Amino acid sequence: MLGGWLVLRGETDVGTVVAALTGLTRIDRPWNNLIKFYRSLSTVMVRYGLLVEAIE
Repeated sequence: MLGGWLVLRGETDVGTVVAALTGLTRIDRPWNNLIKFYRSLSTVMVRYGLLVEAIE
């Protein structure tokens, strides 16, 4: 939305907005993978703790 507004005002061009959005997409994918990894790690740690408690 901000990019479109800047294009309409003549402060930037469409190519710059597209490049910025592409860059954000490339940054977003690794962050999502990292977040999924830590969620899985957290789940495994909790389950392991419950298993250890059940065995003791």
